[in-house]
Formats: sequence, structure tokens, C-alpha cells
Amino acid sequence: MDEVERARITAYTEAVGRGDTDEVRALIAAGAADPDERIGDYADLTPLTLAAGWGHLAVVEALLDLGADPSLPNRFGPFPLLEAAITGHTEVVDLLLDRGADPAARFKERTALDWTRAAGKEDMARHLHARGARPAQPAQPAHASRPARPAQPAQPAQPAHAAQPAQPAHAAQPACASQPAHAARAARPDQTNQTERADARRPDTRPTDTRPTDSRPADSRRPDAPRPDARPVDPHHD
Repeated sequence: MDEVERARITAYTEAVGRGDTDEVRALIAAGAADPDERIGDYADLTPLTLAAGWGHLAVVEALLDLGADPSLPNRFGPFPLLEAAITGHTEVVDLLLDRGADPAARFKERTALDWTRAAGKEDMARHLHARGARPAQPAQPAHASRPARPAQPAQPAQPAHAAQPAQPAHAAQPACASQPAHAARAARPDQTNQTERADARRPDTRPTDTRPTDSRPADSRRPDAPRPDARPVDPHHD
């Protein structure tokens, strides 16, 4: 966009915004402006949405007389009837409806009636309804933004835990319970070993030989016994 075009759009936007009906008519008559062209700093508005939002009734009427579309939305979606209703300009709303604005037009799936109710503007909502406007969706209760969840059924009471039966006391084992036969047989070698060890520890009590010993000299025990130092007798020695 060159400087000349920018200056032209700026002059047109300012004339609509300040409600200068004569300037708006003059620009359109001279071919310097169009009733449905995009205006604004970002070329995102229509002359009718801008005038309706500001409540400039005379400019709205002039634009409609010069061929403006009463339901044409701006670049981001809002349309003239919504702009007039949400800002509370009842006369502009009536003029737009009288000149063919669609009461069922939507922005983000909502009509002008829906938006005014959401904004809490009940007087304007009733006025739109009286003029034939209807909501695009059923009205929600004021206290709930979403359907209430169904109540959960009460859980049955759990029975108290029954006391566990007492465990029987362990029967005492008999002190001298008899061992099985094979266990007794297995114990015999150990008993034999114990007996042998007991015998080894007992002193030897066997009787000793108490018979008197012969205390005579060895050479007198037997007359014929040779004495150790006796020399043999030579029968031929004299």
C-alpha cells in the first residue's frame, strides 16, 4: 500500500469513526471510498461495523442508503448487528433489522442474542428477542457452565471385620516320646561308643596277684642251679 492509498483509507476511517456523515457521503460520492471496503489501520473493519459499534446512527443510515451490506462481517467475524447490540445502541439495532440485517447471523457459533446474554445485557437480549432474534443454542443455567454430573450411588456399608478365631495352643510334646524302631536302631552304634568311652574312663579294678614272691637269692632257689660266677669243674684237674 502506497502513501496515497494509505492516506485515503485513513481519511475515510476517521470520518466514519467520528460520525462525520457529510464527509462519508462526499468520499463515497467522489469515488474515493466504498461502503463495504475494508478500513482501519489493519484493513480489518467495514465502515458499517465501525459506525454501528460507535453508535453513529446517521452514518449507519447513510452507508445503508449508499448500498452497504447490513450483515457483512469484518475481517475477524463480528457483524454490524452484533457490534450495535453488544455496545447497547438500541436505535442502531432497530435500523439494521429494519434494513435487512440477519438476526440469525453468527460469530463463533453464537448469534447477537447469545452474545448479549453472555455479556449480561439482559435488556438488550429481551429487545432482540422481541424483534425476532433467537439463540443459536439452548440457554445454560447461570450457576452451571456444564451439565451436572449424576450422583454416584451410595456404596453399601462394608461389614465389620469378624474377629479371627483363636489359634489352638501347640500341644506340648511328651518329654520321653518313644522313638521309632529304625531311629532306635540307628542310635545303637552311638550307645556302644558311649559304653566304650565310659569303660576307658573307669579305673582298672581287677584283682592283682597277691601271692608272696620268693625273696630268696637267685642262687639259693635251686640247689642244682649254677651260679653265675661258678666256673666249670675240670674233671682232670687235680
